[in-house]
Amino acid sequence: MRSLKVLAVAAALVVATAAPAAAHVSVQPSDAAQGGYAKLAFRVPNEQDNAATVKLEVQLPTDQKFQSVSVKPLPGWTAAVTDTTVAWSGGRIEPGQFQEFEISVGPLPKVDELTFKAIQTYDNGDVVRWIEPTPADGSEPEHPAPVLHLTAATGSDHHDATAATVAPTTTAAPETVADTSAAAATKAGSDSGDGKVIGAYALGAVALAVAASALVLARRKSAGA
Repeated sequence: MRSLKVLAVAAALVVATAAPAAAHVSVQPSDAAQGGYAKLAFRVPNEQDNAATVKLEVQLPTDQKFQSVSVKPLPGWTAAVTDTTVAWSGGRIEPGQFQEFEISVGPLPKVDELTFKAIQTYDNGDVVRWIEPTPADGSEPEHPAPVLHLTAATGSDHHDATAATVAPTTTAAPETVADTSAAAATKAGSDSGDGKVIGAYALGAVALAVAASALVLARRKSAGA
């Protein structure tokens, strides 16, 4: 019996310590490509049993500011956007529920990660600040700040577009030269043939003239005799 009680207490301690760590404000997806635009969803669970979440404020990176920030409308909530924050209010996240708040941002800077500190406010006045950085050892703090990990862009799309643009130029040029050369050869051959025909007509005319002259002389000699 004593061993059963020890096991029961140990199980209760495991559940009590593990449950709170799983529920915190996070950003989805957890990674994106540098240089592009991304749709980010901040997932906010309600961690209290007797209060509702009524406001969320997300702090945008200030050292790597986005050129564009837009908010997806969320029924029941009103969004306010500044250069440094996006804040939602007017709605409610009841106990046992969660909500996702979506934004579109970009272009994403060429850094390894971006941190979005978040502040969650309850209707009983409690404020939870999700602003703690993750330690170097990787252990999770009590209130970690949402982090977006960034990966380097491959650039394959740009390479393919360049290749498609260059290809027609490199293949079309030899065909143009070949067609021009063939046309020149045909024209030269035509000119040469025309010259030969004209020369033949000229020689024939001379021969006829010589023959006619010889015939006339022969007749005169016959008449004189």
